[in-house]
Amino acid sequence: MYLFAPLKSHENTKLYDLAAASPLIVLYGWVLVRDLPLLADYFSAFESEGLGVALLTEAMGLSLSLCVAALLIVLVLIRTLPVKKSAGIVPRAVALLGTGGGLAILMLPPAALPLWLDVLSVGIVLFGLCAMLFSLVWLRHSFSVFPEARRLVTSGPYALVRHPVYAFEELTLFGVMLQFMQPWACLLFVVQLCFQFARIPFEERVLADAFPEYGEYASRTARLVPGIY
Repeated sequence: MYLFAPLKSHENTKLYDLAAASPLIVLYGWVLVRDLPLLADYFSAFESEGLGVALLTEAMGLSLSLCVAALLIVLVLIRTLPVKKSAGIVPRAVALLGTGGGLAILMLPPAALPLWLDVLSVGIVLFGLCAMLFSLVWLRHSFSVFPEARRLVTSGPYALVRHPVYAFEELTLFGVMLQFMQPWACLLFVVQLCFQFARIPFEERVLADAFPEYGEYASRTARLVPGIY
């Protein structure tokens, strides 16, 4: 059963694609609206407290996360129409939980970290966000959240692993998880990670059905970690 059943007759149109992606656009838009004022607070803090390392790295992390949210909205708007989709509600639900499940961590109280762990977690987040941005830009018109096939991308970061966006997303979320109350943040991270692993077979099945060359690409390219998995 489709989420937008009245638009079924227009399924192969850009209008339908945007309608189906509207919950994602709302989600990313909400992140922008919620966090943009926080960035202004950091600039105010710079004026009153100076450019401290902690404030600067936190502001950089927030700026990059806002760039990711904005880029995801743009990619949804400009992406090409899918040539094949996964049927049923389960693959879509798993994909949504894999994408947005990590947001629940942000609802927890922050943890009081020693300086070394704070620096480490922020460093992980900054690296993960930068790598994720690069992978998304490389993917461009082929971006999907639900299991859909648009165009097979096998170059750039996709020559190293089949799902670089997911890999760097999890790395980023791991860094974020360290900054919040334990063990609940770790538990939420593990649950989100399980949904992320669960969505991959749905996506790969669609890609294999749409692109005969996907099997050869998958046989020589790791899923998430080169040489390991």
